[in-house]
Amino acid sequence: MKMLNKKTSRNLHTAQHDSPDSINLSKVLARRYQDLFNNASDAFFIRDLKGNIIEVNEAATTLTGYTHNELTGMTVSEFLTVESFKAVMEKQKALLEDETASQRYELEIIRKDGVRMNAESRTSLLTYNGRPLGVQCIVRDITESKWVEEELRIAEQNFRNSLDSSPLGIRIVTVKGELLYANQAILDIYGYSSVEELKSVPTKQRYTPKSYAEHRERAKKRKLGKPVPSNYEISIMRKDGEVRHLEVFRKAVIWGGEIQFQTLYRDITERKLTAEELRIFKAISDRAGYGIGIITPKGDLTYVSESFAKMHEYTIGELIGKHFSILHTEEQMQLVERLRNQLIQTGNYVAEEVGHKKKNGTVFPTLMTGTAIKDNTGKPLYLSATVIDITKRKRAEMALRQSEQFNSSLLTNSPSPILVLNADASIRYVNPALEKLTGFSSAELIGSKPPYPWWMEETREELSQKLAQAIRRGAKKYEFLFRKKNGEQFWVEKIFKTVKVNGEFKYHLVNWVDLTERKRLKANMEFYLSEITKAQEEERRRIAREIHDESIQSLSTLALGIDAIAREKERLPEDVIRRLKGLRAETNSILDALRHFSHELRPGVIDHVGLVPALEILTEELNKENRVKASLEVAGSERRLTPETELALFRIAQEALHNVKKHSRATEAKIRLKFTRSKVKLTASDNGRGFELPDMLSDFAAEGKLGLIGMQERTRLLGGKLLVRSWAGRGTTVVVEVANIQGMKG
Repeated sequence: MKMLNKKTSRNLHTAQHDSPDSINLSKVLARRYQDLFNNASDAFFIRDLKGNIIEVNEAATTLTGYTHNELTGMTVSEFLTVESFKAVMEKQKALLEDETASQRYELEIIRKDGVRMNAESRTSLLTYNGRPLGVQCIVRDITESKWVEEELRIAEQNFRNSLDSSPLGIRIVTVKGELLYANQAILDIYGYSSVEELKSVPTKQRYTPKSYAEHRERAKKRKLGKPVPSNYEISIMRKDGEVRHLEVFRKAVIWGGEIQFQTLYRDITERKLTAEELRIFKAISDRAGYGIGIITPKGDLTYVSESFAKMHEYTIGELIGKHFSILHTEEQMQLVERLRNQLIQTGNYVAEEVGHKKKNGTVFPTLMTGTAIKDNTGKPLYLSATVIDITKRKRAEMALRQSEQFNSSLLTNSPSPILVLNADASIRYVNPALEKLTGFSSAELIGSKPPYPWWMEETREELSQKLAQAIRRGAKKYEFLFRKKNGEQFWVEKIFKTVKVNGEFKYHLVNWVDLTERKRLKANMEFYLSEITKAQEEERRRIAREIHDESIQSLSTLALGIDAIAREKERLPEDVIRRLKGLRAETNSILDALRHFSHELRPGVIDHVGLVPALEILTEELNKENRVKASLEVAGSERRLTPETELALFRIAQEALHNVKKHSRATEAKIRLKFTRSKVKLTASDNGRGFELPDMLSDFAAEGKLGLIGMQERTRLLGGKLLVRSWAGRGTTVVVEVANIQGMKG
């Protein structure tokens, strides 16, 4: 240490020309650095304020490559880069402004051998009695640590670059789940434009409800220290609302010097969808009876679906590895080998009928479609076939052929005329019965379109509309008058039916029923009924007139004679007078009965003043009996109708009130007559007990209940409509509507 002191004093003397400052600095050095120079592993440089090196230790010579003597005669600028020397002087300036400051900074040293190295310098000011004398620099070689830092920086940058460019979505999160990093792939998966936007969205909003519940459960387990799989699947909600499925890998990593968690996301949506589609396809194919088999080019089975195995009554294990020839007879193998060679050469075949053999030897028909699975060079790797058991279809086709043969025979021999139309209404077929009825041959009719030759000119437009409606609705029944080839007219009822098989249109079937004779008989019957009704009314009129002109007149004369005799009571005994009064009362009773009977047969008022007064008399007579309160209401412009119409409406109202009085147990009855411009409407209603209506009013005839049938016939003869409504406990309503045919004005 004495040597050090001498050397240091001598160097300071040389540097400072033995100035007082040098002497004082030597003293300071002697005290502070006795042991430091001997033991320090870091390089020590003592220099004056101009940069001249006064003293260095052995570590400094090792650091720079210069000898002790070489260094102590140098300035720091000689082994520092220009930038480093400038930094040194700036740091010294800062030291002079604050003597107590200690600085740390990096330098670049140029060794004696020219090698550049990085060093860290800690600098402090040396003073004596408050006066700065020089600078102490402790320098450490940080070249290796700088290289390590750079390598670490590069590695970290490469790691970040790999994360940024990774096709997998990557997130770095804290233990608490706070997002530290997210790469572009994860932003693309979620559909967000930035990490900030992703962080701003609540976690719950980024999951589907089910997946969010699973996320919460995993977080709960981690918090409790329970094991959680590092590999799992989640379902997320993208920004645009689309659901995506992700596979997740989670592991701990060092990030920023701390343990964080790296989560990798792989989008498996397409795989999930494909798997689901395959599952659905398998389920559908198994349910539908489709079988799938895959063989090598040599013919060995490598895969069969469950439905394929069941179709042949094997298990899957019994088929795998076997040659496909076990599924065919020797005769079938000729076709199958041809199809296999076609697959190898062309890559596919479509819908070939091929016989297959079950495990028990039973042969059944199938429909096969084949596809070759090839490598990049076009070489077949596998041959795939889809097999459909068409046994049921073959049976159905056989049954259909037999049915068609039967139907053809049925159509040909049917006594009813039958017509078959195509979709465009052109005639496809007519049976012999239609040819016979119309007089047109099938050769004249096949292929013809509307208007058909039996249509009449005056009804063509209406027939076209009816046909169009029937085609649209698929079923229709209507009646029309047609003309035969010889000009004779005939009536038919047409029943139109559209025939479809499995929802596919086949044809329109039109069945005719010849109504000509029925129409003639009906017309004759209606005429007969009309004439009978007229004859009845005429006979009623005659009887009513005879009763009025003869019987009532004779009784009136008799009554007057009895009155004349009774007036001579002074000459008659008391008992004779009493008997005459009895005869007079009986005569009056007979007169009233005859007048009522005459009115029932034919009310004279209807002929003289019309329907409304006659209806008023009807309701008044019912009111006199004090059992039913009857009323008449007239709406619209009252006017006279034809005698036939007025009489028919009167008879219907008369019958309705008769039923009220006799059967209904009603307390109220109402007759309403409404006149409109085009029709007259008569309504008779009561609040009686009602009755159950049959499907047809004509069914009452078998029970002897002819009142409603009479109403129906009178309405039909007028060309009107009759409606009867009745409910148990809620009364009965009879409604008649007829055309407004005016008679004489009254």
